[in-house]
Amino acid sequence: MREIVAGVARVDREQINSGTPLADILGGSLGRARLDAAVRARLGISSPAIYRATTYGDLQGALGWGDAAALNDGEHPNLPSPVLPPGDEIAVGIDVELIASLPAAADYWEDVFYRRMFTSQEIAYALLQAQPRASLAATWCAKEALRKAHAHLAHVDWTRIQVVHDPEGKPSLELDCVCVPGALSLSHTEEIAIAAFIAQASETPRADSVQPSPAVATISERKTSTAVAAAAWLALLLACASIAIQLLRR
Repeated sequence: MREIVAGVARVDREQINSGTPLADILGGSLGRARLDAAVRARLGISSPAIYRATTYGDLQGALGWGDAAALNDGEHPNLPSPVLPPGDEIAVGIDVELIASLPAAADYWEDVFYRRMFTSQEIAYALLQAQPRASLAATWCAKEALRKAHAHLAHVDWTRIQVVHDPEGKPSLELDCVCVPGALSLSHTEEIAIAAFIAQASETPRADSVQPSPAVATISERKTSTAVAAAAWLALLLACASIAIQLLRR
Protein backbone atom coordinates (compact mmCIF):
# COMPACT_ATOMS: atom_id res chain seq x y z
CA MET A 1 0.00 0.00 0.00
CA ARG A 2 2.87 2.35 0.80
CA GLU A 3 4.25 1.83 -2.71
CA ILE A 4 0.90 2.76 -4.28
CA VAL A 5 0.57 5.93 -2.20
CA ALA A 6 4.18 6.91 -2.90
CA GLY A 7 3.68 6.40 -6.63
CA VAL A 8 0.57 8.57 -6.75
CA ALA A 9 2.08 11.26 -4.52
CA ARG A 10 5.44 11.06 -6.35
CA VAL A 11 7.46 10.82 -3.15
CA ASP A 12 9.95 8.30 -1.79
CA ARG A 13 8.12 5.45 -0.06
CA GLU A 14 10.50 5.79 2.89
CA GLN A 15 9.07 9.25 3.54
CA ILE A 16 5.66 7.74 4.30
CA ASN A 17 4.84 6.46 7.77
CA SER A 18 1.69 5.89 9.77
CA GLY A 19 1.53 9.54 10.84
CA THR A 20 2.03 11.06 7.39
CA PRO A 21 -0.89 13.46 6.62
CA LEU A 22 -2.40 12.44 3.31
CA ALA A 23 -3.43 16.04 2.56
CA ASP A 24 0.25 17.02 2.55
CA ILE A 25 1.27 14.50 -0.10
CA LEU A 26 -1.90 14.01 -2.11
CA GLY A 27 -3.37 17.51 -2.09
CA GLY A 28 -7.12 17.83 -2.65
CA SER A 29 -9.84 15.60 -4.07
CA LEU A 30 -8.04 15.09 -7.38
CA GLY A 31 -5.09 13.49 -5.59
CA ARG A 32 -7.48 11.25 -3.67
CA ALA A 33 -9.19 10.25 -6.90
CA ARG A 34 -5.84 9.31 -8.45
CA LEU A 35 -5.14 7.15 -5.39
CA ASP A 36 -8.61 5.62 -5.68
CA ALA A 37 -7.94 4.67 -9.30
CA ALA A 38 -4.53 3.22 -8.45
CA VAL A 39 -5.86 1.14 -5.53
CA ARG A 40 -8.68 -0.21 -7.68
CA ALA A 41 -6.27 -1.14 -10.47
CA ARG A 42 -3.69 -2.77 -8.17
CA LEU A 43 -5.86 -4.24 -5.41
CA GLY A 44 -9.30 -4.43 -7.00
CA ILE A 45 -11.04 -2.58 -4.15
CA SER A 46 -12.49 0.85 -3.51
CA SER A 47 -13.38 2.40 -0.17
CA PRO A 48 -14.73 5.76 1.03
CA ALA A 49 -11.77 5.72 3.45
CA ILE A 50 -9.55 6.80 0.57
CA TYR A 51 -11.36 10.16 0.62
CA ARG A 52 -11.84 10.38 4.40
CA ALA A 53 -8.59 9.11 5.93
CA THR A 54 -6.42 11.89 7.35
CA THR A 55 -3.16 9.94 7.73
CA TYR A 56 -1.48 7.02 5.98
CA GLY A 57 -2.01 4.95 9.13
CA ASP A 58 -5.77 5.58 8.99
CA LEU A 59 -5.85 4.54 5.34
CA GLN A 60 -3.74 1.44 5.90
CA GLY A 61 -5.95 0.34 8.76
CA ALA A 62 -9.15 0.92 6.80
CA LEU A 63 -8.03 -0.97 3.72
CA GLY A 64 -5.85 -3.61 5.36
CA TRP A 65 -7.72 -4.51 8.54
CA GLY A 66 -11.30 -4.01 7.43
CA ASP A 67 -12.09 -0.97 9.58
CA ALA A 68 -13.87 0.51 6.55
CA ALA A 69 -16.10 -1.39 4.18
CA ALA A 70 -14.37 -2.10 0.88
CA LEU A 71 -16.44 -2.49 -2.27
CA ASN A 72 -15.46 -4.68 -5.15
CA ASP A 73 -14.78 -2.78 -8.34
CA GLY A 74 -18.04 -2.33 -10.20
CA GLU A 75 -20.29 -2.54 -7.12
CA HIS A 76 -22.34 0.56 -6.36
CA PRO A 77 -24.12 1.24 -3.06
CA ASN A 78 -27.74 2.28 -3.20
CA LEU A 79 -27.89 6.05 -2.88
CA PRO A 80 -30.77 8.51 -2.62
CA SER A 81 -32.02 10.07 -5.80
CA PRO A 82 -30.26 13.35 -6.70
CA VAL A 83 -32.73 15.81 -5.23
CA LEU A 84 -32.24 18.36 -2.50
CA PRO A 85 -33.51 17.61 1.01
CA PRO A 86 -36.99 18.97 1.80
CA GLY A 87 -36.93 22.66 2.62
CA ASP A 88 -33.85 23.52 0.58
CA GLU A 89 -34.49 25.50 -2.59
CA ILE A 90 -31.04 25.69 -4.14
CA ALA A 91 -27.48 24.51 -3.57
CA VAL A 92 -24.29 25.59 -5.29
CA GLY A 93 -21.19 23.54 -6.01
CA ILE A 94 -18.02 24.91 -7.59
CA ASP A 95 -14.61 23.43 -8.33
CA VAL A 96 -11.36 24.75 -9.85
CA GLU A 97 -8.40 22.61 -10.90
CA LEU A 98 -5.08 23.15 -12.61
CA ILE A 99 -5.20 21.27 -15.90
CA ALA A 100 -1.63 20.11 -15.32
CA SER A 101 -2.84 18.33 -12.15
CA LEU A 102 -4.50 15.69 -14.30
CA PRO A 103 -2.00 13.00 -15.25
CA ALA A 104 -0.51 13.16 -18.73
CA ALA A 105 -1.57 10.21 -20.87
CA ALA A 106 -0.56 8.97 -24.30
CA ASP A 107 -3.84 7.07 -24.62
CA TYR A 108 -6.83 8.26 -22.59
CA TRP A 109 -8.72 5.07 -23.40
CA GLU A 110 -6.10 2.88 -21.73
CA ASP A 111 -4.86 5.09 -18.90
CA VAL A 112 -5.99 3.74 -15.50
CA PHE A 113 -6.93 7.12 -14.05
CA TYR A 114 -9.06 8.21 -17.00
CA ARG A 115 -10.78 4.83 -17.32
CA ARG A 116 -11.70 4.90 -13.63
CA MET A 117 -12.82 8.53 -13.45
CA PHE A 118 -14.54 9.19 -16.80
CA THR A 119 -17.13 7.41 -18.91
CA SER A 120 -16.36 6.35 -22.46
CA GLN A 121 -18.72 9.07 -23.72
CA GLU A 122 -16.82 11.73 -21.81
CA ILE A 123 -13.47 10.56 -23.16
CA ALA A 124 -14.85 10.40 -26.69
CA TYR A 125 -16.22 13.95 -26.41
CA ALA A 126 -12.90 15.25 -25.06
CA LEU A 127 -10.92 13.70 -27.88
CA LEU A 128 -13.00 15.68 -30.36
CA GLN A 129 -11.96 18.94 -28.68
CA ALA A 130 -8.88 21.01 -29.47
CA GLN A 131 -7.56 20.46 -25.93
CA PRO A 132 -8.71 17.03 -24.68
CA ARG A 133 -6.94 17.29 -21.33
CA ALA A 134 -8.52 20.69 -20.63
CA SER A 135 -11.93 19.32 -21.59
CA LEU A 136 -11.50 16.39 -19.21
CA ALA A 137 -10.34 18.75 -16.47
CA ALA A 138 -13.54 20.79 -16.86
CA THR A 139 -15.56 17.57 -16.81
CA TRP A 140 -13.80 16.52 -13.62
CA CYS A 141 -14.65 19.90 -12.06
CA ALA A 142 -18.31 19.42 -13.01
CA LYS A 143 -18.45 16.05 -11.24
CA GLU A 144 -16.80 17.52 -8.16
CA ALA A 145 -19.17 20.52 -8.24
CA LEU A 146 -22.15 18.14 -8.24
CA ARG A 147 -20.73 16.22 -5.28
CA LYS A 148 -20.31 19.51 -3.41
CA ALA A 149 -23.86 20.63 -4.19
CA HIS A 150 -25.30 17.25 -3.17
CA ALA A 151 -23.46 16.10 -0.07
CA HIS A 152 -25.08 12.66 -0.18
CA LEU A 153 -23.24 12.00 -3.47
CA ALA A 154 -19.83 12.72 -1.95
CA HIS A 155 -18.59 9.15 -2.34
CA VAL A 156 -20.55 7.94 -5.36
CA ASP A 157 -18.45 6.24 -8.03
CA TRP A 158 -17.12 8.83 -10.47
CA THR A 159 -18.31 6.97 -13.58
CA ARG A 160 -21.90 7.04 -12.35
CA ILE A 161 -21.77 10.80 -12.81
CA GLN A 162 -21.60 11.91 -16.44
CA VAL A 163 -21.39 15.24 -18.22
CA VAL A 164 -23.43 15.28 -21.43
CA HIS A 165 -23.92 17.97 -24.07
CA ASP A 166 -26.99 18.79 -26.13
CA PRO A 167 -26.75 19.46 -29.91
CA GLU A 168 -25.98 23.12 -29.19
CA GLY A 169 -23.13 22.15 -26.85
CA LYS A 170 -24.90 23.08 -23.59
CA PRO A 171 -23.62 20.80 -20.78
CA SER A 172 -25.66 19.07 -18.11
CA LEU A 173 -25.13 16.33 -15.55
CA GLU A 174 -26.51 12.82 -15.29
CA LEU A 175 -26.43 10.32 -12.45
CA ASP A 176 -26.93 6.72 -13.56
CA CYS A 177 -28.12 8.10 -16.94
CA VAL A 178 -30.83 10.21 -15.25
CA CYS A 179 -30.65 13.99 -15.65
CA VAL A 180 -29.78 15.86 -12.44
CA PRO A 181 -31.96 19.00 -12.14
CA GLY A 182 -29.90 22.18 -12.15
CA ALA A 183 -27.70 24.45 -14.24
CA LEU A 184 -24.09 23.60 -15.15
CA SER A 185 -21.43 25.95 -16.50
CA LEU A 186 -17.95 24.89 -17.64
CA SER A 187 -14.92 26.90 -18.69
CA HIS A 188 -11.15 26.68 -18.93
CA THR A 189 -8.09 28.70 -19.82
CA GLU A 190 -4.75 27.29 -20.96
CA GLU A 191 -3.98 26.39 -17.35
CA ILE A 192 -7.16 26.30 -15.25
CA ALA A 193 -10.49 24.51 -15.56
CA ILE A 194 -13.60 25.49 -13.62
CA ALA A 195 -17.19 24.32 -13.22
CA ALA A 196 -20.17 25.67 -11.30
CA PHE A 197 -23.38 23.73 -10.68
CA ILE A 198 -26.57 25.23 -9.28
CA ALA A 199 -28.99 22.56 -8.09
CA GLN A 200 -32.63 23.40 -7.57
CA ALA A 201 -35.09 21.30 -5.62
CA SER A 202 -37.76 19.63 -7.73
CA GLU A 203 -41.32 20.26 -6.65
CA THR A 204 -44.28 18.10 -7.62
CA PRO A 205 -47.38 20.29 -7.96
CA ARG A 206 -50.61 19.03 -6.42
CA ALA A 207 -53.22 17.86 -8.87
CA ASP A 208 -55.82 20.23 -7.37
CA SER A 209 -53.58 23.29 -7.45
CA VAL A 210 -54.73 26.24 -9.50
CA GLN A 211 -52.44 27.02 -12.41
CA PRO A 212 -51.62 30.77 -12.65
CA SER A 213 -51.66 32.61 -15.93
CA PRO A 214 -48.40 32.04 -17.86
CA ALA A 215 -47.96 35.83 -18.11
CA VAL A 216 -48.06 36.35 -14.34
CA ALA A 217 -45.31 35.09 -12.06
CA THR A 218 -46.42 33.99 -8.61
CA ILE A 219 -44.70 35.28 -5.47
CA SER A 220 -43.15 31.85 -5.00
CA GLU A 221 -41.77 31.88 -8.55
CA ARG A 222 -40.32 35.37 -8.04
CA LYS A 223 -38.62 34.28 -4.80
CA THR A 224 -37.20 31.21 -6.51
CA SER A 225 -35.96 33.26 -9.47
CA THR A 226 -34.30 35.74 -7.11
CA ALA A 227 -32.65 32.91 -5.19
CA VAL A 228 -31.36 31.28 -8.36
CA ALA A 229 -30.00 34.61 -9.62
CA ALA A 230 -28.28 35.22 -6.29
CA ALA A 231 -26.78 31.74 -6.39
CA ALA A 232 -25.53 32.34 -9.93
CA TRP A 233 -23.80 35.56 -8.88
CA LEU A 234 -22.32 33.81 -5.85
CA ALA A 235 -20.97 31.03 -8.05
CA LEU A 236 -19.44 33.60 -10.39
CA LEU A 237 -17.78 35.46 -7.52
CA LEU A 238 -16.44 32.22 -6.05
CA ALA A 239 -15.10 31.22 -9.45
CA CYS A 240 -13.26 34.53 -9.85
CA ALA A 241 -11.85 34.26 -6.33
CA SER A 242 -10.70 30.69 -6.90
CA ILE A 243 -8.95 31.60 -10.16
CA ALA A 244 -7.25 34.56 -8.48
CA ILE A 245 -6.01 32.35 -5.65
CA GLN A 246 -4.65 29.78 -8.10
CA LEU A 247 -2.80 32.48 -10.04
CA LEU A 248 -1.34 34.01 -6.88
CA ARG A 249 -0.01 30.63 -5.78
CA ARG A 250 2.04 30.25 -8.96
